Amino acid sequence: MVPMRRSPVSALSLLAVCSLVGSLAGCSLIPGSSSDLEDALEVVPADATSVTFVGRAAIAERLDVEVETGADDRELGRYLQAVDEAGVATRLTSYLGVMGDAALSDADIVWEVSGSGQDDEGLWTVWKTDDDLDLDEVGDDLVDAGYDESETGGERRFRAELAAADPETSLVGDRYPVAVMGDVVLVPDEHLVLTGPAVEATLDVVQDDEDSLVDGQDFEDVVNAVDDAEFAHLRRDIDCGAVQGRRSPPTPDPTLEGLARPEATGFFVHGDDAETTTVLAFEDDDTAEADAEARGAWLEDGLLLQSQRPVADVATWDIEHDGSLVRIDEDLKGGVRFGIELALADDGFTRCAPEG
Repeated sequence: MVPMRRSPVSALSLLAVCSLVGSLAGCSLIPGSSSDLEDALEVVPADATSVTFVGRAAIAERLDVEVETGADDRELGRYLQAVDEAGVATRLTSYLGVMGDAALSDADIVWEVSGSGQDDEGLWTVWKTDDDLDLDEVGDDLVDAGYDESETGGERRFRAELAAADPETSLVGDRYPVAVMGDVVLVPDEHLVLTGPAVEATLDVVQDDEDSLVDGQDFEDVVNAVDDAEFAHLRRDIDCGAVQGRRSPPTPDPTLEGLARPEATGFFVHGDDAETTTVLAFEDDDTAEADAEARGAWLEDGLLLQSQRPVADVATWDIEHDGSLVRIDEDLKGGVRFGIELALADDGFTRCAPEG
């Protein structure tokens, strides 16, 4: 039998109390609170199939490496080393050292949410910025750096072609990375910066013209299972035969037999001690119970796909099922960074048996 460990308080029971209709801000997943992750999901397009959330400010506070724009090299080095070792970064983190003269940098970001739809269509990134940051000044600085300004949905929009960037640094105006910030919409009233090819679709969600991921509720149960997440990677419409980073389907693995295809999955870093947890949502309670038993057995004997190392050599875990959810609390020998690498590669704890 698979060991089942029940949580002291079942967060799942809260779903009966709080039905999310239209906004998590109006009815929090956790009564009396509104987390950064909840806020972030309100700006995610409803058709998103892969979502990654980074609570940058919360991570920096936990690591005790808060940094401000214009910080000296010693402070920047300490910050960058800490977040690199933790394996958590926004899309602007690696540019922090060369964006000292920019009106917006990684240091101004409270949280980042990014993702895509089916087949990686509709890529987008949203940054929630510090309340003290003046986004009108950011817009003026983008223009000064060489961006072309226009208007979309009543908000200021800024675009720069690759040719406008320095060929050696890929920076526009020596301070903005065109690969990350080629198309930018600023929403000052919400303290949001929208970027990416699907920036217009994201703006429609922000302005309530289109549904958000919260409206669809497809990740409701998964997100509700964990409190205080500072990092989350969510997936749905899962193809059990596809693995990130591989050009062709992997060789069938008979040891995966019995692992069901989840409706949605979530990997979380959460709590004061940066605990890691994987949550899988199935179509019904019976499927979850059967998967928990099969998954527990596979984790004891199975191999990681990318490295072919036994899972039991790199982690210990507690696994339980609660209703239609399977929850795995992990103790990873490689730490948080290793857990994030596994989650982003669709490897390890979320594996499932290919159909057919």
